[in-house]
Amino acid sequence: MVERQMKPVESLFRGYFRSELPVVLAAVKGLKVDKVAAELLRPGRVWLSVHAGIKATEKSVQTALESNGRRWSKRIEGVLGKAAVPFAVDTAYALSFKFPGFPKATQLFIRNYVPKIVDQLAESTRHRIMKTVSRGIEGGLTLPEIEADIRQVYKSWDRSRPEVIARTETGRVASVTQNDVIAEAGLDVIQIWLTARDDRVRDSHEELEGEEREIGEEFSPGLKFPRDPDGPPEETIQCRCSRLLRLNKK
Repeated sequence: MVERQMKPVESLFRGYFRSELPVVLAAVKGLKVDKVAAELLRPGRVWLSVHAGIKATEKSVQTALESNGRRWSKRIEGVLGKAAVPFAVDTAYALSFKFPGFPKATQLFIRNYVPKIVDQLAESTRHRIMKTVSRGIEGGLTLPEIEADIRQVYKSWDRSRPEVIARTETGRVASVTQNDVIAEAGLDVIQIWLTARDDRVRDSHEELEGEEREIGEEFSPGLKFPRDPDGPPEETIQCRCSRLLRLNKK
């Protein structure tokens, strides 16, 4: 189900990054490439000046990314909320109880979690863009050439990055929704870890295949369910695992 529900989320984040490119290019426009390049040829305390020039651009890029993220936050919140609904309904059906309505706890989670997504994206993008800018300056590129390299970075992201984010975040919201539905229903439920059963499965997750835990118990340190938002990134990003839920018949 994650693969089906993630499509609108993937489309949303593709639009997000496409909207981001022009604001990043506008932020980089202020970089005095010729001046910074000239400083590189001077002896003495040249790196202080070069560093200041790059830092000013980095600040402009960071501000542009954060501003763009805030503009998209409500849209991301709405799309993730819509993607979560089928998981709430499916959980109630799978455990044979009347659907109590979309959990308020999930709504609150999404509202509080989206700013974290936006901040993480801004930070990772800033790092990649400034690496491109610095490499361009050191290589003697002109500003138009650096801008062309930035465009190439975004072009390389157009398919892969939105897909990775959509799979991760849709699956994360799905797991949180399942937990919240179960909690609101007051059920005692056992969860069974299921992998995608192919050669792309993490070794650490392959070891969890078929393992059973009660809701709230950890499968491994920091990981209470697939794509646990409190889990380490190396265990959650683009995780394709799922879980089977059944009532705990003690």
